[in-house]
Amino acid sequence: MSRDNPSESKKSESKKIDNHVFLMGRPPMSEFLGVVSSQVNYDSSHISQLADDWRSANKRISDLQQSQGNAADNPAYQDVPDELKALADQALADEIFKRSFNVVKPVVRMVELDTLVVSQKHINLNYVEQLKAQLGDSPSGEEIFKTCIPIEHPMPEISASRVSANSFVFVSQSADLRVLDSTLLRPNQIQNYNTSGPMAAMLGMAVGTGSNCLNAMFVNGRMVLNNGSHRAYALRSMGITHAPCIVQQVASKDELDIVAMAEFLQNPAAFIEAPRPAMLKDYFDSELIKILPVQRKRRQIKISYTIETMDVPDF
Repeated sequence: MSRDNPSESKKSESKKIDNHVFLMGRPPMSEFLGVVSSQVNYDSSHISQLADDWRSANKRISDLQQSQGNAADNPAYQDVPDELKALADQALADEIFKRSFNVVKPVVRMVELDTLVVSQKHINLNYVEQLKAQLGDSPSGEEIFKTCIPIEHPMPEISASRVSANSFVFVSQSADLRVLDSTLLRPNQIQNYNTSGPMAAMLGMAVGTGSNCLNAMFVNGRMVLNNGSHRAYALRSMGITHAPCIVQQVASKDELDIVAMAEFLQNPAAFIEAPRPAMLKDYFDSELIKILPVQRKRRQIKISYTIETMDVPDF
């Protein structure tokens, strides 16, 4: 009887773990400990050390509030350079981007990465390394643009299967997997599909990924990163200080409720009113971060449906 090679087994297990960098120090402490506890397999003996680390980071944040109280206010941004304007125009004319940013008019700007206000609690460093490998050591302006604003809309691998008579499951390594839309399709919109009788309509559920670009909201005089944290981190870790970004200038709370991501909407004041909010550059401050191993996950979406048939009076 053959036995598994222990080294191969450990190697296989290690592939399922990614290192994540977590931001620490911002109240409440319970939020940080809760996020870590839900992501990392730590026993209770580590909680005391994590709490001490949070307290040290919190003191560092207090110091930053005194010395950098306006660091996020009125950030400088620039028009894209002439050699990238054609790509910027192409992005703004793209149907996927137009539908994704159809409430608040978008523009493409070069934003300063350090000044971006962030709401994401942690960054997957293994994914960051993949992005950096794709970019190479000396990426061109065009390569950086297409990484930040991928106008070709590359699709990650997504598996789809029927798991019961009325249920379908979609799985991907990408956390961007989502239901995009639901709609009623007419026969003239469908090709190469045969049914057992004349078809009046087909109910469709579109599953895929979002527009998936570097996107920020300019709100209350601050540039708040709305999507693309991993790309922003990867570029800054490579020494790149400015990057092309789709920017939306948000003028009202009604617009904000539609445009902003869920992490932001949980506590908007922490990002647009706090004297010194969390910023991308904080991920590179050793006193504000904790690198921890996180079990790799896949995103799964299950769609089920019910059919109810009845005869109703014809009034």
